[in-house]
Amino acid sequence: MKAYVQTAFGEVELRLYHRRERAIRLARRLGASVTFVESAHAQTNGFDSGDDLVCFVLLEAEVRDADQLAALMAHEAVHVSQIILDHFGEDEPGEETRAYLVQNVTYALLEMQREWAREHPTA
Repeated sequence: MKAYVQTAFGEVELRLYHRRERAIRLARRLGASVTFVESAHAQTNGFDSGDDLVCFVLLEAEVRDADQLAALMAHEAVHVSQIILDHFGEDEPGEETRAYLVQNVTYALLEMQREWAREHPTA
């Protein structure tokens, strides 16, 4: 799944994967390497592809509870937001800038997850 998140700094490509192989393919395509944490339910990475930033969240845990899923996505959205802020050199973002960024990333992740769940009803 892929979405574009609007930020105060520009548009950022965001992807949600459920299989590690897809994330590895993206990293290779961008000429980057990625290291995975074996015990994580989800993990986040960002790649600078020249002028553009591509971030992904790899969701490997089976989270059935909607509230737990929303909390996990919000957690990962904070990591994505920090990658975005670092990429654009924003060392001291305002509280509202950070809050809106986390909100936009969380919303995009939840939308992609809903779309994925519709396409994979038995997963």
